[in-house]
Amino acid sequence: MRQHLSRVGRWLAVLAVATLCAVGAEAQRTSGPGYLFGAPDGSVTLRLGYSRPSAGSDLFSYTTSNLSLSKADFGAIEVGADVGILQGDHLEWLFSVDVAKRSADSDYRHFIGSDGLPIVQATTFSRVPLMIGVRYWLRPQGTTVGKLAWVPSFWTPFIALQGGAMWYEFHQSGDFVNFSNGNAVFAGDLTSNGWTPVAAISAGAAFSLSPWFQLLTQARYVYANKTLGADFTGFQPIDLSGLSFTAGLSFRIQ
Repeated sequence: MRQHLSRVGRWLAVLAVATLCAVGAEAQRTSGPGYLFGAPDGSVTLRLGYSRPSAGSDLFSYTTSNLSLSKADFGAIEVGADVGILQGDHLEWLFSVDVAKRSADSDYRHFIGSDGLPIVQATTFSRVPLMIGVRYWLRPQGTTVGKLAWVPSFWTPFIALQGGAMWYEFHQSGDFVNFSNGNAVFAGDLTSNGWTPVAAISAGAAFSLSPWFQLLTQARYVYANKTLGADFTGFQPIDLSGLSFTAGLSFRIQ
């Protein structure tokens, strides 16, 4: 799955280039200066921003208490894509995928090895929500003038509700201290991953740059948790919730 995450990033970049080329060519044929010949049917959006997990469960507390990590070390660059299908002036079906992954090196805060060297490890935390829902535009995205021309509004706020499934992985590798066995140091490769339900609420705004393009900004809170795998027996379900802020280029489609 870790290889799939890097592939997702590459495919999003390819999608961005392909969409820009296709939409640019179509825009020359079907738009006039400052307007479209007809209202758009939907949009494709590519976003980039920052994801800050809540990291509220005891696994994160244990990790940050014993290792030289803080909750901020689990924050990550987030890459996302949306496909929207308009149903009138205000309502839009919304399909979204996002990828956030962060790796950080650490050592034990209060222990060193028998050789006098730090006891080191690496921690990787990944989240990939796949969601469907609705986005409600609080005002129309544009105005129809006459029988053909559609003029976009300068800015339009929105709210969105979505649900779906999230794939996650919490992975630690390196050397660890066994506190229940005389503080013995052992080499470990610990992983918990899988799918879990996710829900999200978003708010933001779109700012028109041209008849075809708009800048979309959004804040989103996702809620999810999952029972951990056997490598982390004894811990509560992992907290996968968090807040993200992203912005990106949205391409209107007809």
